[in-house]
Parts: sequence; C-alpha cells; structure tokens
Amino acid sequence: MQGFNIVSQTDSAAMKIISAVGLIFLPGTFISTLFGMNFFDFSVDGNTGKQTFAMSDKFWVFWAISLPVTGAVILAWAVWDFWYPLASTLTQLWVASKKKVDFLVKRREDKKIDLASLP
Repeated sequence: MQGFNIVSQTDSAAMKIISAVGLIFLPGTFISTLFGMNFFDFSVDGNTGKQTFAMSDKFWVFWAISLPVTGAVILAWAVWDFWYPLASTLTQLWVASKKKVDFLVKRREDKKIDLASLP
C-alpha cells in the first residue's frame, strides 16, 4: 500500500510541475498567437514614417470561433468531471452485484447436486 502512495505522490508532483509550466508559458503563447493572426497590422506609414496600428474589421471571427470552442471544452470537462465518478461507482456496484449473483447461482447449483445425491 505504501508503494501505491509513493507512486501517487510522485504522479501528483509531476502534474503540479506540468501545470506550473503551462501557467508560465500559456499567456505568452496566447498573445503571440493573437498578434500573429493577420487581424492586426503594425506598419510604418510611407509618407510620415510613423508606425501605424490597424485592426481588421473581421476580428469578430476570432471571438465567434474561440468562445464557442472554449465553452464546449469547459462543458466537456464538466460532464466528464460529473459522470466519471458516477460511472466508476456504478461499475463497482455492477461488479459487486455480479459477484453476489455468481455466488448465489453457484450455491444453488451446489444444493441441486446435494439434493440429487440423496437416496
């Protein structure tokens, strides 16, 4: 049992490290992806030499796609988080009841054999 606890603690520590690395790099990745989508134009005006910034009028497409996808991922996680423990419990109940039924069937068969062997 102690070996299982050590493995579980090691796995938990690894998951914390992966989460921390994701927490560090994800915001920068998001920002660089956002600015690399051609929805923004950082250019230098040829006449004045000043840097200009323009945002595409199609930027709404980004939100129209990313918000539903994000919502779907969160919904999928919530469903999984709710149903997985329930399914696990139902599986355990099914296995326990199957063992009980198998035991009762075997016991009944044993009694039939005993009754048949009587004179």
